[in-house]
Amino acid sequence: MPAMSGRYASVKIGTALIGLLGTWTLSLNRDEIDTSCFGSTWGQSEVGMAKWSASFNGHFDPSDAQQSSIMGSFRTGTLVGELRLYADNSSYWEAASTTQGGGRVTSLEVGADKGGVASISCTFAGSREISYN
Repeated sequence: MPAMSGRYASVKIGTALIGLLGTWTLSLNRDEIDTSCFGSTWGQSEVGMAKWSASFNGHFDPSDAQQSSIMGSFRTGTLVGELRLYADNSSYWEAASTTQGGGRVTSLEVGADKGGVASISCTFAGSREISYN
C-alpha cells in the first residue's frame, strides 16, 4: 500500500470546510487503571476509558465562517459537533454529533509575523466517541 498523501486532507465542521489550514493531528489514548496491590512484585493494570484530542494549524482568516465559529466556541465553552478530520477526499475521523459529544476548544492561538502570514492554532479535547468513516 502506498503512503497516503496529506495533500487532500482537510478539517470540516459537518460539511463546511475550515479554510486555510495546513496540518491536523488526532491523538487517541486509553486510561490505565492500576490494579496492583500491597506485596505485588510487578505492576498490574487494566484498560480504562478511551479519550481523544485533536489540533489543527493554518493561516488565520477572521472572515472564514468556520474559523469564527471555532473562536465563538472557545469563548462560550460549547462543544463543536460533527468535527471531521479528513485524511483524504473521502475518509475522515468524526466526533460524535450529540448534544454531549464533539470537541471542546481547550486552546486557541492566533499570531502574526512581519515576514509571514497570520496564523491560527487550535486544540480540542474530545467528549464522547470519535470514529473513522
